[in-house]
This record gives sequence, structure tokens and C-alpha cells, in this order.
Amino acid sequence: MQTASPSAFNPNPLTQSASADLDSAYVQVQGPLIASLTVTAGVRRDEHDTFGGQTLGQGALAWSLNDGATVLRASFGQGFKAPSLYQLYSEYGNLGLNPEEADAWDLGVEQVLADGRAVVSATWFQRETTNQIDYVSCFSAPTDPLCRVGGATRFGYYSNTARTEAKGVELTGQAKVGPFDLAANYTWTEATNAAAGSPNHGNRLARRPEHQGYMSVTHVWTAGPTATLAVRYIGEAFDDAANRNRLEPRALLDLRAAWPVSETFEVYGRVENLLDDQDPSTRGYGEVGRFGALGVRARF
Repeated sequence: MQTASPSAFNPNPLTQSASADLDSAYVQVQGPLIASLTVTAGVRRDEHDTFGGQTLGQGALAWSLNDGATVLRASFGQGFKAPSLYQLYSEYGNLGLNPEEADAWDLGVEQVLADGRAVVSATWFQRETTNQIDYVSCFSAPTDPLCRVGGATRFGYYSNTARTEAKGVELTGQAKVGPFDLAANYTWTEATNAAAGSPNHGNRLARRPEHQGYMSVTHVWTAGPTATLAVRYIGEAFDDAANRNRLEPRALLDLRAAWPVSETFEVYGRVENLLDDQDPSTRGYGEVGRFGALGVRARF
């Protein structure tokens, strides 16, 4: 990897070069345990030339009931993520980073309704992470000694949080009503600093909204064209670990359309953030405003 990140603070940074080797092997088995109950199990081995080896496991169950109209799911998985070269050596790097490790599990149910015209689901999830790697903005912590490198101030850097916990519920739904396809989802997440002795213990993690949602309505014409109106909601969050700098909630409106002009070609277009919302998702950084695109897809 080679990287250089010019900025107003340091317009001519030195180019950083680094490399790392990662070898991985993964084995997975899947099959029915009993009728309608499917089991999945897997093992992964990672060997990183800097951060050593790690063996990880995962497992999942899926139980199909009512002729497939109801599905119960459960899963457990482990994660290991070595710091990336960018997180270590870039303008925002931190050579003191440790690998991130996590255990996660979830329970869920999916239900088909109205003779297949609607599907709803609900999932509970929980995750415990050690040495979580996050970006720290120097706009929120200007006196942090890691915000200055070689006498120059930088925009931010990557850091470990010794222990974090996240739990929440995800609700989804899809339905077909006449010429309309409806879709919606909502996620409630409680993501907190769980590091004993930390001054930020119990605080919400930076840039982790507690509430997020999405809803779309798509009109499908019999000749093939479609038009979609979608709303994305991102609830309030904090930009810093101390929870001093609040990020305002945002609702973004998107439009999409597609027209298959033949069996091979389709013309499509989209406008994202139609109302040109400029509220920042990270303090001190700009946001992409209204954005439009027009294109052609070809299938052969």
C-alpha cells in the first residue's frame, strides 16, 4: 500500500508505504438435522504476519414451519479484524492499534402473509466487541495528543475502544398491493462503551444512531417501467465518545426510475437526497448534497 493524504493542515505529506500478508482457510458444512431444520456450521483460520493467528467459529439454525410460511432463525458467529494498512499507516493511522475481536448472535422470525403477497420479519441481535476500531475526529477532541503528528494537526485518527456492546431489534416488511411494491425496515440499536474504568463508560458509541429506518413505494407498470419514491431516516447520534457533540437526525428523500426499452437495454435514473439535506453525519466534514445519475444497463 502507498498512501498520502494532503490537507489544509499538511499540504505535502510524505508518502507512506507498507505491506502485510494474511492467509485464511474456511470450512463450512450445511444440512438438515431433522425434517425442516437446517444446520450450518463453519470454522475459519486466519494467519496474519503481524497480529498472529486466530481460529473462529460460526453456527446457524433455520427451522421452517407451516409449509415454509414461518421460518425461525438463530445464529452465532465470531469475528477477528486486524487493523488495515490504511488504519495503521495513513495520515489518520495509529501504529498502536490492536486487532478487533467480536462475538455476535441473533434470533429471528420470518412470516409470509396474504398468500405470499407480504412478508414480515423481526430479529433480535447482540454483539460484544473487544478493541473495537473507530475513527476519532479531532474536531471533537482538539486537545488529544494523537491529533498532532510531527508538529502538524490532523483531521482525526483511528483508535481502539477496549470493550463495546451493541444490541437491538430489526423489523422488516414487504408487500405487493395492486401495481405497487411496498418495502420498509426499522432498526433500533443500543451501542455503548462497556470498557470498565473508561471515562466514557456507558456512553453511546460515536456516530451510531439509535434509530434508523427506510420506506419505499414502487409503482410497476405492466409494460415494465418502474418508479420508486424512498425515504431514509437516520436518527440523532453523537460525534464523539464523550457524547458532547450531537448530530441532528436526518430524513433523505430519493427518487428512482427504470424503463426497459428492449430485452437487452434498460434506461435508468435516480436522484438521491432530493431535498438537498446538508446536515453533517460527521462533525467538521461536508455532506454530499443532491445527486443525480442517468444511465443505460445492458443484459446479454
